[in-house]
Amino acid sequence: MLTVFHGKDSRALRVLWLLEELNLPFRLVNLPFPPRSRAPWFLERNPLGTLPLLLDGETRLTESVAILQYINGKYDDALGVPPSSNEYGQWLMWTVFGEATLNYTLSVCLRYGWIERPENRKTDVVEYYKARFLEKVGFLSDNLGENEYLVCSRFTIADISVAYNFVLAEYMGYMDDLPHNIKMYWSRLKERAAYQRCLQLERDTPRSFDRPDDL
Repeated sequence: MLTVFHGKDSRALRVLWLLEELNLPFRLVNLPFPPRSRAPWFLERNPLGTLPLLLDGETRLTESVAILQYINGKYDDALGVPPSSNEYGQWLMWTVFGEATLNYTLSVCLRYGWIERPENRKTDVVEYYKARFLEKVGFLSDNLGENEYLVCSRFTIADISVAYNFVLAEYMGYMDDLPHNIKMYWSRLKERAAYQRCLQLERDTPRSFDRPDDL
C-alpha cells in the first residue's frame, strides 16, 4: 500500500487530493510542521525533512508534482492526459507551473512573512514576491478565461497542482487581490468531495510526533 507522509496545508495535500479523487488505498502518516524539528525521526526517512514523502515499495519520492505524475502513470490515469492529445503539452505545462512558477513565489512570501522569527522577516521581500505571484496569476487568469478547468474541459492533476497555491493564498490573505475568474475557479475546486475528504483526514488523523512502530 502507498504510504504518504503529510503535514497540514503542506504540498502533500496535492497527493492526498489525487488519491481521494481516484479512490486509491493509502496509509497516511500525519506529521507536525516542521517535521525536521518536531518529529526528527522523519529525517531518517527523508533527509531533506520536507513534505510530502511517498513510499511505494522500494520507491521513495519527495516532490509533490512528481508524485502526481507517478501515480497517474503507474496506478490510474483518469486525471491525466494521453500524449496523443492535442492538450498533452498544456497539461504538462500547467502541472509544472503550479509548483515551479506559482508556488516558488508564494514560498518566499510564506517564509519571510510568516515562518521566520519576527526579527528575520523581510517586508520588502514579501511585497516583491507577492507582486510576482499576482503577475503569474494574471497569466493563469488570461489562459483560464471562463473555462471550468485548465485543460480538456475536465478536472486533471494540472488543476490539483495549480489549486494548491490558493490554500496558501487564503492563509496569507491574498485572495482578495486575485482576478474574479480565479476566485471562482478555486471556489469550485475546493467544494469537490475528494478535497473535502482531505480536510477531514487532516483533522481526524493524529499527528505522529513519535515514530510509528512499523516505520
